[in-house]
Amino acid sequence: MGVVWMVGLVHVIGSRVRLAGTSEAELAVTDEIRLRWKSWIDGYRYAVGSGRPDGLLAIGQEMLRWLDSTGWAAHWLAHPGARELEIVGDSPETADQQRVLALPWELLATGQGFLAADGVQPFVVWRRIGRQCAPVPAEHCDLSVLFMAASPDAAGSGLRISDLDYEAEEAAILAASRPTALNMAVEESGCVEFLRDRLSGEELFEVLHLSCHGTVLKPDEAAPLSRFGAQPGPALVLESAVGAVEFVSPADLAGAWADRVPGLVFLSACRTAEADGSAVESFARALVRAVPAVLGWDGSVYDHDAIAFSSSLYDGLSRFEPPAFAAAVARRELLRKHLADPASGAHWHLARVWVGAGGGGPLCVRTGERRRFARNAGVQAFLDVKNQRVPVASPEEFVGRRRELQQVLRAFRADSAPGVVIHGMGNLGKSSLAARIASRLPDLRTVVIVDDYDPLAVFDRIVAAVPADSRRDVSEKWRQRIAGDDELLADAVEDILDNALRSHPILLVVDDLEQALEIPSPGQQLVPVRQDHGWRSAIVSLIRAFGERGRSRLLFTTRYDFEALDSRGRDLASRLVRVALTPFNARQQDKQLHAALLARRPADATMRAVAALTCDEVTARAMAAARGNPGLQNLLTTRILTGEIDAAVAAIESIEAYVHCEDTAGVTDQVSSNSTVDFFRRMAFERYRQALTDDEAEALRTLLLIGSGAWPAEVDAAALERLPLGEIPVPLSVAQALAARAGVSDPGRAVQRLVSLGLVDSYSDRIGLGGEGVAVNPLARPLVEQLGAQDTVLLAEAAMTHLASAWCHPSSTRWPVDARSLEATRLALLAGDAARSQSAALATVNYLFDNLGTAVAACAALAVSVAALDLALRTGVAPDLILLRRASEIATRIGDAEARRHLNEISQEPGPGEDLGARAGLDATRADDLATRGKVDSAMALLRGASTTFEQIGDTRSRAVTMGKIADILTQQGQVVEALRI
Repeated sequence: MGVVWMVGLVHVIGSRVRLAGTSEAELAVTDEIRLRWKSWIDGYRYAVGSGRPDGLLAIGQEMLRWLDSTGWAAHWLAHPGARELEIVGDSPETADQQRVLALPWELLATGQGFLAADGVQPFVVWRRIGRQCAPVPAEHCDLSVLFMAASPDAAGSGLRISDLDYEAEEAAILAASRPTALNMAVEESGCVEFLRDRLSGEELFEVLHLSCHGTVLKPDEAAPLSRFGAQPGPALVLESAVGAVEFVSPADLAGAWADRVPGLVFLSACRTAEADGSAVESFARALVRAVPAVLGWDGSVYDHDAIAFSSSLYDGLSRFEPPAFAAAVARRELLRKHLADPASGAHWHLARVWVGAGGGGPLCVRTGERRRFARNAGVQAFLDVKNQRVPVASPEEFVGRRRELQQVLRAFRADSAPGVVIHGMGNLGKSSLAARIASRLPDLRTVVIVDDYDPLAVFDRIVAAVPADSRRDVSEKWRQRIAGDDELLADAVEDILDNALRSHPILLVVDDLEQALEIPSPGQQLVPVRQDHGWRSAIVSLIRAFGERGRSRLLFTTRYDFEALDSRGRDLASRLVRVALTPFNARQQDKQLHAALLARRPADATMRAVAALTCDEVTARAMAAARGNPGLQNLLTTRILTGEIDAAVAAIESIEAYVHCEDTAGVTDQVSSNSTVDFFRRMAFERYRQALTDDEAEALRTLLLIGSGAWPAEVDAAALERLPLGEIPVPLSVAQALAARAGVSDPGRAVQRLVSLGLVDSYSDRIGLGGEGVAVNPLARPLVEQLGAQDTVLLAEAAMTHLASAWCHPSSTRWPVDARSLEATRLALLAGDAARSQSAALATVNYLFDNLGTAVAACAALAVSVAALDLALRTGVAPDLILLRRASEIATRIGDAEARRHLNEISQEPGPGEDLGARAGLDATRADDLATRGKVDSAMALLRGASTTFEQIGDTRSRAVTMGKIADILTQQGQVVEALRI
């Protein structure tokens, strides 16, 4: 009698498949069986890749019937308790083991359905590499997780990288677990280099969770990306030290932890466990040689499925469940959602658990030691000090600001400046970002100074952070002396940082500093700190003291950039690192709305509900009215989410009235509620206007041209207004050139003043922008007189001259294939510049039609192409034949017959000196259209002419394609012999 195993086991040994567990059996490995394995793997890969899950149940049933060909599976299924199944591979695996490991075991099903759906007997499946050995014992009764998301800036890489909802994933993990059971630390860099530093610190993490994109690169795909670290094989798409794209291999990641090995690495990235049964290892399979357990996705997974899975998984892990069991429960919950609503949980089957040496056991244990965690301590410090007066975004509702957060942490890491200043217009979320930064620095105690900035108040707040046994001594040593001489605060703080707080470092946040600044007035370049109440002395003292900061850090938030002059007239604030906040883009606005819905109505926060809410007319108006201002969006959408639709509409109308109101001082007469009045009061729009000199106001007015969305009358603006592009910054040099064109005496100084006040947003951290970029804050547009038609044309001409040199490829007239090309097209059309409008429109087609590929983007691409071609006709400029061909392709693709006819009328006859290849390509495209409409003879004439031209210029590929089209037409006409001859 064989050994009775409690866990079902599948292990290929030589030419046999050994089945063990509650009974023993063997299955022969034959060529026929291998073909069946291949069909199951191929069928699964097709279902995952095509999004057609219809065949999954049949695959699971066939696999189970194969296992039961000796009756083994029936015996295993009849055993009480969880149905546990271990798929074993040796190290290294044989070819047959690779095939068996690649099979989609998670799909196993009976005639009643998937085993994974059983709520009484969970189906727990994992893949083990190497010999089974005792799991590494857990030490603690709580779980410590290091979470790192990556969202690299793909500018200049040629890659299309979608934005992941990593904030929602982080929030879901925290919400799913008991506060005392799970601690989550976050590494914000997204960079493996800084991950290595974090893992080598004092804290031990049981789980490393990576939320990012994953891929599997073929050799020809990896070669052009080698400058980003790409190699053939599986890779994670992480960030470099400056936020650019960096491909990371399993070996690169395994080098991040040295001897501080996490018990589980969760690769929450697409394709990290993807396997086709070949010798090519998945990322998860390769990594399990270096860690006890790995969890990955066997294909591309939807964000919302990954988030729901993670939420359930961590709830189980924190309740002492082994990774495979917790994954089984998460898989079951996701499958149940899918069975109830096919739009949710479609990727319930993709998660794969791999176990290596020492893996498989729980990551925490009931009898273990409990650690002390400070969960969201930084956020709580803000809430305590501010007493909810201006509450910061909760961890569940915080979204966006990744780049700015990284800038601040990068500056703190570099440790080359006394501190950092976060500045920007009101309600952009400066305090919320500061709170988020505090939560990312758990080793620093957060001290918040707000409202009261006099030296003694500042001193008392810092002393409160000193350990209790030293607090009285510090206070007695310095308090009276500071009361007699404000400037001694610098010596006191330096002494405290160097002694009492040396082993207890702090993050000192001076919040809402604009309250301590003078009212901005014309002629200032930066806003000074006020002298009364000793405020200037306090701020100067802090900056000076944090010159010797040790491990403590200093952070300011302020609406206006500022100067802090010491007694010798030196501006100490100039030593601080500046980080500017800008409005949210459309994607960030959507994420904020989703987070708000999830926080207020979690039961309704399905993907379908979010999509419906986004499409709702009132919500769409609210999002548009907010213009990327998070505080304003929160004000408007909160009413929608709580069902106060009439109040929401009234508030939206108030904001819209402001945007279109020339008398900004009178806008409060039109507002509808106390909260809306309070918003306008806090924004202090009229104070902004009064702070500007005439030159600064004119510089602001010229910048209204950029990103205004205004198109010439002949352009189909309706096709463009639904594009979610957000602000498109221009280089600082262009902004200065526009101001100079309008007669501003010192354009550089004027534009910089607008930036320091927050009326013009700075996009200095945009990779690929070619230096600092600026754009008018959308809520600042009504502060100055709007541009007239004549001014618009003159400024557009000036803008195009400078943008061509700033944005075009140095060796050609090619525009960048991104949103900048659309803005360049708009400005060129406004300027009547036919040549540049066509070249920019061609890049716009590549961006909107080829890259974005949505119906909205296709309509917009056609609209700008037609407008550019029509301008060329009106001004006697030869139409760009490549643009004409691409526009015809789009018109045909989207079924716009009127546009197609119009384009066919343009340049029917060849012009002198035109590009023969481009003409032949256009004729071939027109032939497709003619053939579709039944004008076969005309189509054949164009195709034969195009074929001759391609042959003359040596374009063999295009000629072959064209001859193939001729053969297709001949075949359709029944001339098969003639077609074969071709």
